[in-house]
Amino acid sequence: MTWRFTIAVAALPMVLAVFSGSAMADQCSDKKVVQSGGEKRTLTFARHSARDNWVTKVRNSKEFGKKWSRFHLAKDTAYQCREVEGGKHVCKAEGRPCKSLSGVVGPHKECSIYVYEGVGEPAPLEAWAKHLARKAWKAKVRDWIGEEFDTWTLANNKKTECSKTEDGKYKCKVSAKACAFKLL
Repeated sequence: MTWRFTIAVAALPMVLAVFSGSAMADQCSDKKVVQSGGEKRTLTFARHSARDNWVTKVRNSKEFGKKWSRFHLAKDTAYQCREVEGGKHVCKAEGRPCKSLSGVVGPHKECSIYVYEGVGEPAPLEAWAKHLARKAWKAKVRDWIGEEFDTWTLANNKKTECSKTEDGKYKCKVSAKACAFKLL
């Protein structure tokens, strides 16, 4: 039994050398990709928009594709942002696309850092009042950061508060961090 352990320990440096070498390293392009985002109310959302558009451009390009479209793996990344009319912001995201030879491409959940609130109109049924509040939340999220984040079932830190009005109807307020599924 000890000879098996000795062989395994002796082989370990060779195994580590194979997996820590260039076979597992990221492969990066020399070409820099630059992509603009849409006008957003905050600088953070403008950066998110530019980054998401960068990812889409790289993913849909014939030169790169889905495996190269992970912005967090890209090299020499930077944002160029400016303020436009009405206090909104527009950014460009840039970086050299890379693909991980060791990673797995798949969906992940990306959430906003802010909590959004929605207040619905009074309704005779509490369930309907909750629905109207979620509908108001959805509209606010879509307006502020985009429709890919407006799905209530994906949201984090969800809270619902309902009360009865003087005329016996229900009025509800919901709050949550908006989330969306993104491909890595």
